Amino acid sequence: MAEGKYSTEISLVWTVDDIDTMLEDNALKAMPEFTEQEKAHVLHEVYTHHDANCGVTWSDLLYWTNELYGDRLQKEM
Repeated sequence: MAEGKYSTEISLVWTVDDIDTMLEDNALKAMPEFTEQEKAHVLHEVYTHHDANCGVTWSDLLYWTNELYGDRLQKEM
């Protein structure tokens, strides 16, 4: 990018699809599967409680998924 053409703002976006990716990457499965609303609830809690000094990480998604719905998580074999 040429000098003077940098954006004056940035935005990083996490979506409900990232909840699915996090579960898959950690070999976890929700029983029954999470609804879009439940995944949106996880994103809401991540956003509400995130540390602006650290940003949002995959660990945050895992933590809040477990906090809210840990009783429904099963390790995949």
